[in-house]
Amino acid sequence: MPSGALAQNAPAASQAQQPEGDEIIVTAQKREQALLDVPQSISVVTAETLENLHATRFSDYLTRLPSANIVETQAGNSRIVLRGVNTGGVGATVATYVDETPFGSATALANGAILTPDIDPFDLARVEVLRGPQGTLYGANSLGGLVKFVTVEPGTSSFGGAAELGVEGVSHGDTAWWGRAAVNVPLSDNAAFRASGFYRQDPGYIDDPSLGKDINDGKTYGGRVSFLVRPTDRLTVRASVHLQNIRSNGTNEVDLDPVTFKPAYGRLTQSRVLQQPNNIDYRIYNGTIDYDFGSVGLVSSTSYGTLDQTAVVDASSVYGPLLTFFFGVPLGAAVDQGMTQRRFTQEVRLASTGKQTIEWTVGGFYTREKNELTQNLYGSMR
Repeated sequence: MPSGALAQNAPAASQAQQPEGDEIIVTAQKREQALLDVPQSISVVTAETLENLHATRFSDYLTRLPSANIVETQAGNSRIVLRGVNTGGVGATVATYVDETPFGSATALANGAILTPDIDPFDLARVEVLRGPQGTLYGANSLGGLVKFVTVEPGTSSFGGAAELGVEGVSHGDTAWWGRAAVNVPLSDNAAFRASGFYRQDPGYIDDPSLGKDINDGKTYGGRVSFLVRPTDRLTVRASVHLQNIRSNGTNEVDLDPVTFKPAYGRLTQSRVLQQPNNIDYRIYNGTIDYDFGSVGLVSSTSYGTLDQTAVVDASSVYGPLLTFFFGVPLGAAVDQGMTQRRFTQEVRLASTGKQTIEWTVGGFYTREKNELTQNLYGSMR
């Protein structure tokens, strides 16, 4: 029976760089610091780097960072590995944050390791990657490190906008396209609104003799809305919503001969009994209050995140012979899987500000999540 392997490109690792003379400010230690002042192994992918790479998905830029790797079996099904730390199971070893919101399951019972959020990189200020254990500040799932998506904050100074259209082709595959737009609207001297939206048609490049050509195509679409108000010079309040939907029609796997490890049916080809769609919806809601007392800053972050997945996995190689034996006719088998994640988090912390001899952070964190995983096995005529 053929085995599966992933078809993906792995660019050479390189550190994302900021133009010389521009200081990079990061928040990986839950305080604003210059990148050079952070005493940890950290990499930053800036907005300019994302634009220059024409990045549209996680795999376009993560593998360019030192000690970072991603295993993607299908759009929306990704496992991040930092410094080679990987349990091999479904419990995540890399924490994922969107601004102040921890996203994904904190348990090993909800497929957190393989459902890493693939946030569209448009309208991001930067992506911060911390390598090594980060349990003190980020808690669960951070044994291998942290990936933090930092979105662009609404600006009160001027009206602005941006738009982008792109087309890409894949060798031996489809031609795809994407469109993105963002707008920043100052409402007053102390309030602003920012919104962005994106739609991407992903190309397919895997063929199946039974199901057709380019079966792993799909689409991703969604948007972000953010509102900021500064009632005083010391107080900042920001509310934001992120919505994203991923629709994938098949996996990126190539079937290999188990003896020679060469493609069993031809280059970029697999053979399945059933189609394997994967649909994932992300919803992230956050409200953050930041108050500056002078030498001390107070931050309160309230978040609610949801993930909904429906997927079909072709399990004919495992259960097909058993079903065929019992029912006396050639049958394939599929697992119809559903996953729902609901996670509420509240964090309050006080931290010293500015450069001091002793820098400190103290705070409290509460999280509550509810997950449900359903799997139904059914047979299908070959």
